[in-house]
Amino acid sequence: MKQRRVAATVLALGAWTLSCAVQAEPITVDFAGYFLDNIGSNTLEVAGGGDPNGRPTVLFIGHTTPGPAAGTMAAAFQNGALVGGLATTPNTTGTLDWARRVQFPGPGHVTPLTVAFVNGTDSAAVVTRDLTGLTQMPLVTGLALDASADAFRPTLSWALPANAGDIDFVSLVFYSNVSNAEIGTRVTLPATATSFAFGSALPAGLDLTINVRLVDLYNDALPFTTDNIQRMSRSYINYTVPVPEPATWATLALGLGLGLVGGVAARRRTA
Repeated sequence: MKQRRVAATVLALGAWTLSCAVQAEPITVDFAGYFLDNIGSNTLEVAGGGDPNGRPTVLFIGHTTPGPAAGTMAAAFQNGALVGGLATTPNTTGTLDWARRVQFPGPGHVTPLTVAFVNGTDSAAVVTRDLTGLTQMPLVTGLALDASADAFRPTLSWALPANAGDIDFVSLVFYSNVSNAEIGTRVTLPATATSFAFGSALPAGLDLTINVRLVDLYNDALPFTTDNIQRMSRSYINYTVPVPEPATWATLALGLGLGLVGGVAARRRTA
């Protein structure tokens, strides 16, 4: 059965490749991640393809050089058949071009995915890992933000879920709740972390969304990279930094150079 699937995939790849255009540029696949992704409900992530009920999904993301803007096309094959849902995504940081998200569980959704890239006569392909048998990574609980001591330097806290399995990292990702774009620098915390305190003052009036991620790696001996994620869960909390009275602006101006607004990074639907 497996040999038949491989043969069918090869034939399908060949037919699809022959139908593509003729502008040749060598293709490099910089990374290709495929993992079980559990997204919390009631977040802006839903607008980017998440499930409105917070159900887990299987997510493929990848990056090629050259990307779609330079004529590269992509197609996904699973169990020997061409499957839909693979789309280009905004790429402002050079790290994400392609994405495919499908609801899990579902027939065949966790079996390996073959993604083919073509640019004229040049081609490349990746085969993802088999996710069969995995259970979803649960979300953190009790997510809260305490701004009682300092509204510009709040403390974020959460509780780790029971029976979560292997948690390798806790990752914090920050977004503008207005533009739905990632801002600042991601924070990686130990697997046992349950809190994070902002050391620098947040900009007044910032409408912030904080994403707390639990990450389970494929290979614990390898670095925390997109293509080494096996399971991930994402929980969100919003916080609007207050705007101070005019009399306090001079005092606060010295402390508002937070790196959190170090520029717009990848769109929120990235991993």
